[in-house]
Amino acid sequence: MAAALLWLGVGALTAFMVTRPTPREVRDRTEIAGLKAVELELRAEDDVRSVAWFVDSGQDRCALLLSGIHGSREASLPRARYWLDRGWSVLLPDLRGTGESDVRPISFGWNERLDVAAWIAAMRARGLRTIALHGQSLGAAAAVYAVHDGAEVELIVLDNCYDRVDTALARRLRFVPWPAIAFLPVGWFTRWRVGAAPASMNPVEKLTRIRTPTFMAVGSEDSTIGRAGAEALFQACAAASKRLHWVEGARHEELWLYDPTGLAQALDGFITAARIE
Repeated sequence: MAAALLWLGVGALTAFMVTRPTPREVRDRTEIAGLKAVELELRAEDDVRSVAWFVDSGQDRCALLLSGIHGSREASLPRARYWLDRGWSVLLPDLRGTGESDVRPISFGWNERLDVAAWIAAMRARGLRTIALHGQSLGAAAAVYAVHDGAEVELIVLDNCYDRVDTALARRLRFVPWPAIAFLPVGWFTRWRVGAAPASMNPVEKLTRIRTPTFMAVGSEDSTIGRAGAEALFQACAAASKRLHWVEGARHEELWLYDPTGLAQALDGFITAARIE
C-alpha cells in the first residue's frame, strides 16, 4: 500500500511540476531591434486571454514567434531580429500560463494551440498575406497542433520540437526505472490538469497531415528529442518542401543564441527554395 501511494504521489507531483504555470511581469518594451513595438491582447476561443508584442514592418508578412516551456515572449527575442532584418513583421506572444497572459496549466503546446490560432486570425484581420510560425520546443509543438487543426500559414519553423510528449518526458528522466510503469500516474494526473492525455500530444503523427513548407532545426546533442525523434519528425512531415538542419553541439536550448549565423544561412536558403514571399 505504501509503495502504491508513493507511486501515485510522485506521479502527481511530477505532473504538477511539469504543467505548473509561470506567470510573471514582463518588462515594458517600446521597441525591438530599433522598431516600434506595441502591446496587443486577445482571447482565444476558450476565452483565455493572451498578450503579445507586435512590431509592424510595413510589409504584408509576419512571423509569430512562440517560446518554449515556461518561457515568456522575452524568450523569443533572439529570433525576432532575424525576421525584422528581412522585412517581416513579428508577433511575440505570451502563451497561456506564461508571462502576463492568463494563468493556466502548461500543456506542452496542446491548449496553447488555441492561442496560436487566435493570433493567426488576428494577423489575417490586419491584412497580412504571408504568415510564418516559428516555435521553440513547446512553441514548436503548439504550431504543429494549430496547423493540424486547420490554421492556415505559409511557413512553419520548428526549433527542437519533441516527437511525442510521453517519450520526451521519459528522455528527460532517464534515471527512472521501468518508465512505462513509472509514468502511468504522470499521464493520469497530466490529463486531469490539462484536459488531454499525453498520448494525444504527438507532433510526429500530426505532421503526417501537414503540407505547409516546414524547416526543422535540432541540436545535435539534444537528448530530449534525440536523433531518432528528430528524424522521425522529418520523415513524418507530409510537406513537399521540408528540411532538417542540425545545429552541431547544441542541446535542448535556444538555438538562435547558439548559432545564429548558421541558422540564418540555412533558413534563408530554405525560404528562397520554397519560394516564400
